Amino acid sequence: SSDAQIEASPAPADAGASEPPTDSSERAARVVEKEEDSAAEVDLNVVSASDGNLIEVQGAAEKKPFSQEQLNTMLGMANQACESIRDLQKKSLGI
Repeated sequence: SSDAQIEASPAPADAGASEPPTDSSERAARVVEKEEDSAAEVDLNVVSASDGNLIEVQGAAEKKPFSQEQLNTMLGMANQACESIRDLQKKSLGI
């Protein structure tokens, strides 16, 4: 199995796919502890719109190349993380 750092960031509901948020305060991210980050084999950042469509995907193999199957798995994990973050954002905003 391979370790991966996944920072999944859903865009605010009013952000269009053509204009991803640039202010870090507008983005929610899964915070990766330094120890976990340094052990990661893959660094993958994903930003998605409120409908789940991708705005940004940026990734790099840190130690060795990864397969298409592994990428698909990581994107699925990132999608689930974005959905969870969106749900928490909606709950905290009462919407």
